[in-house]
Amino acid sequence: MKRALLPLAALALAGCAALQNLSQAAGIKPPEVTYDTVNYRALDFDALHCDVVFDVKNPNRVGGRLEGYDLKLVVDGVTLADGKVDQALDLGPGKSTKFVIPAVVRWSDIINRLTAKPTMPDDLPWKVSGTAFVKVADQAIGLPFEREGALPVIRPPSIMPVAVRVGSPSFTNIHVDVDVEMKSNGGHSFSIGEMSHDLSIAGQDVIKGSIAPPGKVVGNSVRTVSADLSTLQVGLSMMKVLQSKEPVAVRFRGQTAVDTGFGVVPFPFDSTTKLDPR
Repeated sequence: MKRALLPLAALALAGCAALQNLSQAAGIKPPEVTYDTVNYRALDFDALHCDVVFDVKNPNRVGGRLEGYDLKLVVDGVTLADGKVDQALDLGPGKSTKFVIPAVVRWSDIINRLTAKPTMPDDLPWKVSGTAFVKVADQAIGLPFEREGALPVIRPPSIMPVAVRVGSPSFTNIHVDVDVEMKSNGGHSFSIGEMSHDLSIAGQDVIKGSIAPPGKVVGNSVRTVSADLSTLQVGLSMMKVLQSKEPVAVRFRGQTAVDTGFGVVPFPFDSTTKLDPR
């Protein structure tokens, strides 16, 4: 995308002059630009990839041509695109043709503005405006367009241990339950797939396995990871740690996949919390 050579005010004046020229041409009507839709191609924890779609209608009996457009894209007050794009499209007589404006909104580009807010929004206001450059019957015209809306913000979920419960030990083993909380950090729900994990207590790996897909998470959901730990497996020192009832570091790490509602993305997790065994 290259920088626009003319300011929008000058483009608007050029468009008005072109409209007058078209009106003077017998039987030639000015084309129209109307908003169609926004298609979300991919949405993950790094960026939103979408297409803003407009229709250009040529009401004339002669064909025309879209030669490109001038564009300004603003998301939550941050200008992410400002320039001119060459895009050649034929405009058939009496037909409508779609022209697509691809956009990538990277959360890192607007993170400073987001963190300055008292609360993290679930949606961001956006506005796209510009001028489509069309030629019909050798008449050049600039057709202004504008659209506002809201883009969904997807924030990574948190997956972390929240409680440890220790059963009465025998001479050879001790039972441990660890509650793991999966929490949505925004107003958009998502689904979590199968979760492979390693769980360590006080720096020692004690449980390795997988959790069946928890499914849709709205707010938070808790799953329990359980194991009977033998003295041979974890040693006497770990048995003493678990029975001491003193705060202990519990680390839960692994890999899953999260369906954001706009596509499935891999999601590694790794969190450590100090918990009191009960």
